[in-house]
Amino acid sequence: MNAELATAVHQEAFTCRLCGYVHQPVKLRVRERAICSRCGVVLVRANRYGVDGGLAFTVTGLILAVPAMFLPFVTAGKLGNQRVNVLFAGVDGLWETT
Repeated sequence: MNAELATAVHQEAFTCRLCGYVHQPVKLRVRERAICSRCGVVLVRANRYGVDGGLAFTVTGLILAVPAMFLPFVTAGKLGNQRVNVLFAGVDGLWETT
């Protein structure tokens, strides 16, 4: 085992927040949990979507936000008249009244 790897593994050791028992890190699979061997409290839960899940959701949200700004947001109709507004119409109306 490489000396750098041994120190990196030793630095990643963590303690239970309830009883103070020191645990060595283990690689968890999807939906697995790490439980304290002394008191039984859940220490860590594996992320359902992996390491890059948050980044994937952020990029997808930014991509889908652009067309959402220009699609119809509210449609109001009365006696045959219809009025369609987009997302920024409310912001524009508020800006003009102040």
